[in-house]
Amino acid sequence: MRTLSLVRRFSHSSVDQQTRSNVEHLVEDYLTRPSRRLRLSTLVSFGQPVTKQSVLDSVNYVLSEIPRRLATRVRSMENLPFIVGMNPFMSRILDVHASSFGRIATYPKVTTLEENEKFTAELERLVNSHVNDIPQMAKGYAYHYGKPLSIILDAS
Repeated sequence: MRTLSLVRRFSHSSVDQQTRSNVEHLVEDYLTRPSRRLRLSTLVSFGQPVTKQSVLDSVNYVLSEIPRRLATRVRSMENLPFIVGMNPFMSRILDVHASSFGRIATYPKVTTLEENEKFTAELERLVNSHVNDIPQMAKGYAYHYGKPLSIILDAS
């Protein structure tokens, strides 16, 4: 059993306790699902030819794979050492990943092209919510090691 679960570790989050608990259970569920290899031939098959069915197959493939991959990311971040996980910048990144995971994992199956458009808009919002992940990690590193952020960013 984890000593630091999402439920207890990031209690400062604006996400309520019930939501965090649900996300924790969903993460466990998705981590037990077998991974599907992502092959170029699979991706190409969705577009040759582009039909209503190929679009729906593509979106449902995404709906099956992204939550599993995000669950792995959430669990990896959750397993960071306590001192790193308590870093406010790192905990914000985990909160964003857990929130994205929860939204995608509970998204209903897409059955029409109109629903596909709504899902695409949702994916765009989620991608935009992660645009600052790398700068946040850099700030977390600077926060943890007490170095000015400009030195860290100039070193790369």
